[in-house]
Amino acid sequence: LGTVTHISGSCQPQKFQCQDMVDGRNIITEHLSEPVHDLCFGTDLVLFAPSKPSRGSIAPLFLPLHMNGTLRSLQVDNFPQSEALRVEVACESNCVAFGHRNGLVSLLDLRHSTSCIGTMQHEEEDADPLGSASDLKFLSPTQLLVKRSFGSSQLHDMRRIGGSNKKNSSLIHSMS
Repeated sequence: LGTVTHISGSCQPQKFQCQDMVDGRNIITEHLSEPVHDLCFGTDLVLFAPSKPSRGSIAPLFLPLHMNGTLRSLQVDNFPQSEALRVEVACESNCVAFGHRNGLVSLLDLRHSTSCIGTMQHEEEDADPLGSASDLKFLSPTQLLVKRSFGSSQLHDMRRIGGSNKKNSSLIHSMS
């Protein structure tokens, strides 16, 4: 697909550059107006985990990987307004997971990007805070492993997302 050859900046606007590995001549360069924390390649696009914008609300960013691709924002109705620290895509299911600073994990279906298909969080009322969702990994098209900043991990089944009843929880296993 491609390699990221350059990402610059930290608190300043960043520059993203990607070079096609097949012919080496196709180079995509994009200036990001807001800083991002992470990026992930899909089948034909790059997704960015947005940090807190200088103005406005937080929205996921994507860049199509073709010659005329321009950076766009996904208009998501209920995207958590907490910085996204990580982004991970499951190409076979068109599902994208964003790990947020406030501990939430939001899921989007790229085929229907107008709202989050679910939000996962730690649901035990008496538990200590687990920290930010600091890393994500799809183990299958339906299972997502979430690493927390305070050292714990949870395995979630995305088929079980929905409803406010804890019996409908997506949490399969928790590890400390």
